Amino acid sequence: MPELPEVETVKTGLQKSTANASIEHVWMSPKKLRFPLSLQKFKTLLDRPILSVQRRAKYLLFDLGDFILLNHLGMTGTWRELKNISRNTGKNTYADSKPHDHVKLQLSNNKILMFNDIRRFGFFSLSPKKDIGKNIFLKNLGPEPLTQDFTAEYLLQKAFKKQAPLKTFIMDQKIVVGVGNIYASEALFLSKIRPDRASGKLKEQEAEVLVQNIQSVLHKAIQAGGSYLRNFQALEGTASFQNHFQVYDKAETACVICKSPIQKIIQAGRSTFFCKKCQK
Repeated sequence: MPELPEVETVKTGLQKSTANASIEHVWMSPKKLRFPLSLQKFKTLLDRPILSVQRRAKYLLFDLGDFILLNHLGMTGTWRELKNISRNTGKNTYADSKPHDHVKLQLSNNKILMFNDIRRFGFFSLSPKKDIGKNIFLKNLGPEPLTQDFTAEYLLQKAFKKQAPLKTFIMDQKIVVGVGNIYASEALFLSKIRPDRASGKLKEQEAEVLVQNIQSVLHKAIQAGGSYLRNFQALEGTASFQNHFQVYDKAETACVICKSPIQKIIQAGRSTFFCKKCQK
């Protein structure tokens, strides 16, 4: 599933593609996404300027003035700009048609964007801007990890007396958003903290180091365009942070520090990678 750096990379591409544009035409596949948004609701957005595209957690937010169009990529959702097309407002005909295309946005700047989703876990939601804080998908989210709201003091307060394993804890979107499986494993390794330690046992100095490493890993991943995932596709460029993994997906390979074999365990249904010698 795309994590914060991948969604941030998609956001940046969408910002460029939608600059100074409005939505002229919408096409939708008859196949339903996870939470269907009707074509009728989409059409209420026609001729509205796209003021910006922002990211909140793993959600993309298209600012359309009075409304926010929210998009989640799900597990396999991607956006692409169509090539070699003739503009039309009729059937969904274009040169680089792909299976699992679901939503096409034709823009006033002569660009056309397509949302593709193989597994159809992605979705769209429409909210009045004034009520966006009450949106069911956004209202219970924790702070962004790259803001001043995410501090060691905050993390210790939330972890107090908690028994949840640290990796599961920092992946909880109500605690802090966007620290997905890859980046949680990498940040804990850099912090020399075991992923299965009870979060309530986190010490003050460790919390400071962990917050710094979460932010550092995410910054570096964003700069690299995210990590290559089987179904992840940016609008431009190539994801390359996978070339810098130190533990993620490295089971049985030698630790870069102590040369012990990297361990793999399953936590909350997700693979966790760590060094049992370096991480305590």
